[in-house]
Amino acid sequence: MRNETVSLTPAQRLHFDIYGFVLLENVLNEDEIQHMKGALYRMKADENLGPKRVYARWHGEHHVLFGNLVEYDPALLEYAAHP
Repeated sequence: MRNETVSLTPAQRLHFDIYGFVLLENVLNEDEIQHMKGALYRMKADENLGPKRVYARWHGEHHVLFGNLVEYDPALLEYAAHP
């Protein structure tokens, strides 16, 4: 495990402050990305999220707000806790 401090650039910090997110490239490897995408697509198609303590709020055909999604699949929790 690497022990290094990573800081946002001033431009990244401004983007985060305005838009609420910043794009960090090359943080995850291809396997991690595919594992998480698979979990998200399965969750999107799952019509019975209630027992998994996950909720979905649909805003049109292509926009879904998921809540408590780390409960759905360990890959999503791993992403949330990724250093």
